[in-house]
Amino acid sequence: GTSRALSVGSPTDPGGYVSIAHGKPGLIYDSTNSRIVHSGIYTGANCKATAGTISGSAGSGTITWGSPITLQSGTSRYSGLAYDSTNNKIVCKWTAQSNSNDADQKACVLTTSSSDNSLSAGSVATTTNQASYSTDLGQIEAGNGIFMTVYPRGTANGSGKGTTLTVSGTTVTWNTSGEGQWGNHTSKYMRVIYDTNNNNWQVFSNANSGG
Repeated sequence: GTSRALSVGSPTDPGGYVSIAHGKPGLIYDSTNSRIVHSGIYTGANCKATAGTISGSAGSGTITWGSPITLQSGTSRYSGLAYDSTNNKIVCKWTAQSNSNDADQKACVLTTSSSDNSLSAGSVATTTNQASYSTDLGQIEAGNGIFMTVYPRGTANGSGKGTTLTVSGTTVTWNTSGEGQWGNHTSKYMRVIYDTNNNNWQVFSNANSGG
């Protein structure tokens, strides 16, 4: 086969991001406005998002970040991002810790600018379909004009659940009436992708707590 060399540009900091062990950051590329968008949990358990631009040639590129915006102050965990390239919509989803077993989930629409690295957020929508916040809850993907998120069910039950979200303008809505569930317990580390050939969602998860 043909070999491909990988060259790496300079690392940059998106506005003081600190994980504090609350899940992996979210990262997407907005192809309409040529902006990269990052979400994460910062010091103080604040959920924030930042937009940036990529510049430079191969092997020497860099990212210039704008100022982070705060989506939730305190008690935040596990953020994730998805980009619907068909409708040019970005959704950020995160978990709002409520107690040791259950956590509300929240989401909002993010909008980039074509002229600078500013970022704006629509109103925050909350679902009370709670999830156990002890595992990675940042999974959200876009496909066929809608968004899909998967998570272990709350109250320490752990059954896998999936919920779709729809966007109109800068408003996101949780479609809780169409929520799906699978498995009996201990579903962890779930991932979801959209199958464009068969027009459906594929979900993968660890079926037990041991591996």
